[in-house]
Amino acid sequence: MPQGVAFTYPDPSHVHSVVPVLAELARQGHRFTAYSSDRYREILLRAGLEFRCYEHTMPPSGGGPFSGMARRLGFAETVLPGLISQLRADPPDYVIADAAAPWGGIAARVLNLRSIGYRATFVVRPGMITTGELAEMFYKDAPRDLVFSGLADLIRYYEIAQRLDRLYGSQTGDVIASLENRQHLNLVLISRELQFQGDSFDPAYHFVGRCPGKESNDGGFPWERLDTRPLIYVSLGTVSGDRPDFFRACFDAFRNTPYQVVMALGRVSAADLGAAPANFVVVEHAPQIELLRRAVLFISHAGPSSVEESLRHDVPLLVWPQAGCHFGMADRLVELGVALRLSSPITPKSLWDGALQVLNDPRLQQRAADLGARMRASGGGTAHAVRAIAAFLRQ
Repeated sequence: MPQGVAFTYPDPSHVHSVVPVLAELARQGHRFTAYSSDRYREILLRAGLEFRCYEHTMPPSGGGPFSGMARRLGFAETVLPGLISQLRADPPDYVIADAAAPWGGIAARVLNLRSIGYRATFVVRPGMITTGELAEMFYKDAPRDLVFSGLADLIRYYEIAQRLDRLYGSQTGDVIASLENRQHLNLVLISRELQFQGDSFDPAYHFVGRCPGKESNDGGFPWERLDTRPLIYVSLGTVSGDRPDFFRACFDAFRNTPYQVVMALGRVSAADLGAAPANFVVVEHAPQIELLRRAVLFISHAGPSSVEESLRHDVPLLVWPQAGCHFGMADRLVELGVALRLSSPITPKSLWDGALQVLNDPRLQQRAADLGARMRASGGGTAHAVRAIAAFLRQ
């Protein structure tokens, strides 16, 4: 059976989004080695994969999208010599790499290996946007000090890119081509309907949508506290949601209203927020899909997986993007007419006014339902991704 190597980007949403695909390939007999940080050892081993830890630890980001890009490229420069040596000693039949893990694609290209890329968000490619337009999208609402640090991060990115491109013949010096990180086969873990210019992509791209695995345990969610009031679900995700000011504003916006609110805090401690209003259910993590089956509104950071799940359940959104691709996804949702976007600073009034605007707009709600129907009809999921990989390997 085929032997594959997977290079993950060691981040919760990135790893969890692809594990079901890797697990299904392993179940079908593929022998897989998955590289990640030690934090994800157990989840990858439980998926039936051989685990190998990156030899270095990725440093924390300094803040801002260009900082993250420079950080990833710097990590690539650090780990590539060892990865290329290991792959050369035991060449796999193919490589699967997260688009946010440029070291995977570069190593595959150096060793002339068949390569499959996957990404948890929309594709950015040359001709779609310029580096200047990307900078404006990322930083137009940012404080001045973050803008200046972003320029410094972009310079650092180019310095690393020049070294990599000279050494490996890669294209990281082209920011947009590097973000695209195109491979022989490309799996996009959102529906085509959410992709900018979605109909313009060639057959090397498969928009497979979210690839769910087994439903996880709800962690003891207090279902008995939910009643018949319309439900608003609030979450800023597991990584970028460290905003107690936002959650306190939600308390003030929705207390004593006819809505019941479930709020998933992620990294924020409930003790830092004070007493929750009586119509709130506050938890660290929530069974998101099950709650979206009941919700009338999702207040979200516009993370791709969350957006996909919301719209596949016909739930419109009120979005406040936090980092990276969230800003582009928020723009796309507004363009599609299925969400409203909040601007900083967040206040109880802006939250309440935005929520009412979504909830009282039947056209927006109908557009969300129509888009959800199209997304469900397009199929996708883990089975689609595995079929695309099998067809690719038969070529």
